[in-house]
Amino acid sequence: MAIDQTTASSPTSSDEGSHRHGPIGVILDIAVRFRWAIIVLTVFAAIYGAFNLVRLPIDAVPDITAQCRSLLWYASRKSKRR
Repeated sequence: MAIDQTTASSPTSSDEGSHRHGPIGVILDIAVRFRWAIIVLTVFAAIYGAFNLVRLPIDAVPDITAQCRSLLWYASRKSKRR
């Protein structure tokens, strides 16, 4: 009852491409092959993001126009009367 293990352990031509599982496997295969290009693209994306973060205007200031102040004053006066 000897089992022939030579055919079970030797990869066939259909088994060589079986490590790829659809489009994600192809993307990972390309990312591993061209790892320096991926690193360079990541650094450029980080620099571009940091540049745009510095240029981003800060608009988180309260509205202190005259109309808003008078509305707040009126509301505070009305709440004190109660």
